[in-house]
Amino acid sequence: MMTNRYECYENMLSKFRIKDLQTLLGAFGQNTLGRKPELKDQALELLRTRSTGLNQAAYVAKISELYYLSSPETVAQIKFKKLPFYEVIDEVLQPTFLAGTDKCTLQNVPRDMKETQLKFFVSLENVNLVAMNRDVSPGKNDYIYQFQIRISQLVEPMTNEVTDFMPLGLQIRFGAKACPLPPTAPNTRPGAESRRSPRPINCTQLVKLSPVTPNVICINWTPDGKNYVMSIYLVKRLTSETLIQRLRDKGGRSSEQTKNYIIKKLADVDPDLATTSYRFSLVCPLGKIRMKMPAKSIHCDHLQCFDACTYILMNEKKPTWMCPTCNKPCLYDDIQIENYFLNVVSSPNLKDSSKEIEILADGTWIVYEEKKETKTANSTPDAKLKPIDSVDLDSDEEKSFDMNVEHPETETVKHQENENLSFVDLTLSDNEEEPPKEKDKQENEAQAANAIQPVTVVDLKPQDQVQRQQAVTSSEQGVVIEIDIQDKINS
Repeated sequence: MMTNRYECYENMLSKFRIKDLQTLLGAFGQNTLGRKPELKDQALELLRTRSTGLNQAAYVAKISELYYLSSPETVAQIKFKKLPFYEVIDEVLQPTFLAGTDKCTLQNVPRDMKETQLKFFVSLENVNLVAMNRDVSPGKNDYIYQFQIRISQLVEPMTNEVTDFMPLGLQIRFGAKACPLPPTAPNTRPGAESRRSPRPINCTQLVKLSPVTPNVICINWTPDGKNYVMSIYLVKRLTSETLIQRLRDKGGRSSEQTKNYIIKKLADVDPDLATTSYRFSLVCPLGKIRMKMPAKSIHCDHLQCFDACTYILMNEKKPTWMCPTCNKPCLYDDIQIENYFLNVVSSPNLKDSSKEIEILADGTWIVYEEKKETKTANSTPDAKLKPIDSVDLDSDEEKSFDMNVEHPETETVKHQENENLSFVDLTLSDNEEEPPKEKDKQENEAQAANAIQPVTVVDLKPQDQVQRQQAVTSSEQGVVIEIDIQDKINS
């Protein structure tokens, strides 16, 4: 654990050669004469005391720059965060520190713009892999295997994985050809320069598919007091169908685990509330239709799920990987199918119109439906439970109960008509004090609406033919989500 915020930079200075110390001190107008111990003490003093007139941010950035230039093996150990829709096949250019020079070959750019040139070759194996798996027929230019540029900021102390982060004023060229870049992200601070969206850069069409011809790449950016690292990978583009199938093959959380969690959750409730059950929505918060593959993050404490197919489709179009219920990170590798609720949505006791269930204190569930009544001047809407079935997921047999007949074992169900009883909303995490902001929910729903396109969706019941799902209109966003379910998936 760091004893002070500059300990990592002190460690860097301890490895500096006398030439590095002289370069550092000279860049900030300090005396460069003396032996190595004296120069080192002088550099450390500037770091610790924050001398008047010294740009501290620029000083620590210069320390990082000199350190990584003299220790390139440290930069090469950096790992970029995994991208679910891309499978890394090979590292074409290892993580390289962007040490820019003031000599810029671009015209009509700011005087202080930095520039660096890198060179790399593509192996014969990778050339064949890309060339033999592409479609360049008229009107098409599709590559299954792609060359992908990743750029990230170097932050101290170093983390295990780094995420994409673009320098200001970024421009990339392969020879004289400009490389397409991600769009500019919305500016959140007035007067501040906007950055490109933090996404990987597809440069496949600009790479020379030859094992003997070098690829020269030129990178320009505007200095902003930060240091950057860049790498190039050969990746395979994965489809949403592939990710859905992999999620299915991974299995999920057992029904027994979920049932025990429910029992414990209700047992922890204040006994004065006399709460014996709660309602659970079967509608995906993103697609606004009943879930087919209920899932959530292994790190989420709430029970409420989302439809895994809809969630993956949404993130294929615009990757955010945030839980729509609690608005916390929900990465692909952390998604887990909830078999308890998978059994619920697959149950023959569930009508097509059923949108909610009531989960009882013993871990079983019953269908909850609102009884629609004619509204008069003196009447108010009243939701009542209809005679339905109680389902025990631990048993192969189903027990039918008439809700109008007194049964000791079903006494808990009658809490709906008892004003002294109440429901507990356990769809939220234990550590959540308030639900996600309405704005965040609307953004998630909008992303889902924009993301969903006609695709093949996995049905976890291989023996049944998957039915075609009709277009559904989002109640909040007023947009149509169309899911075209096509094929039967074999187990």
